[in-house]
Amino acid sequence: MKKTGLVSFLMVLLLFTYASAASAHVGVYPKEVAPGSYEKFTVRVPNESNNATIKVTVAFPAEVNISRVQPLAGWKYEFIKNTDGSKKMITWTTTGDGIKPDEFAEFNLSGKVSDDAKEIKWKATQTYEDGKIVEWIGEPDSEKPAAVTTVNANTKATVDAHSVVPATTQEPKEESPYSKNTLFTAVAVSIVAVIIALIALFRKRD
Repeated sequence: MKKTGLVSFLMVLLLFTYASAASAHVGVYPKEVAPGSYEKFTVRVPNESNNATIKVTVAFPAEVNISRVQPLAGWKYEFIKNTDGSKKMITWTTTGDGIKPDEFAEFNLSGKVSDDAKEIKWKATQTYEDGKIVEWIGEPDSEKPAAVTTVNANTKATVDAHSVVPATTQEPKEESPYSKNTLFTAVAVSIVAVIIALIALFRKRD
């Protein structure tokens, strides 16, 4: 194999490994909130399939009391409540085409963060029209991580306590949907692949 051909092959291998390991996942914004604050939370759901996403479910952690939802055209929602009447989770079900391939959707909620909260872990499920269900409930470095919101006393709240409408119209900051550990793994695997290929090439020349 010519050197140019080998280099091209290794570049393709590197890009393929990176793309496979760094797939997008369900995220919740903002990524950082203040304890005791009223917040607007945006659930961002990307489609990772050739089939449309038709249902999204998000469980509400004990560290946050969700009180309201913003209606979204093409979707209906249903709250599931605890025995004390507090909201336990929400399910959005499409009334139209859902989230089609290469698309994403954002679902907005508002509620109050607990005064003693340190971290909010959002567990979500994503259902596709072919019946496949993806559970986003794992640890940050897992293949299907749950979204995590950090609670920091130095963070400014985004919603006024008596307001239904968010006090800011700023869009959620676009953050990389790739975990640091996932990227590290992808790079490490790629480097190993390059080393093995080079060793094989030099042995063949000898």
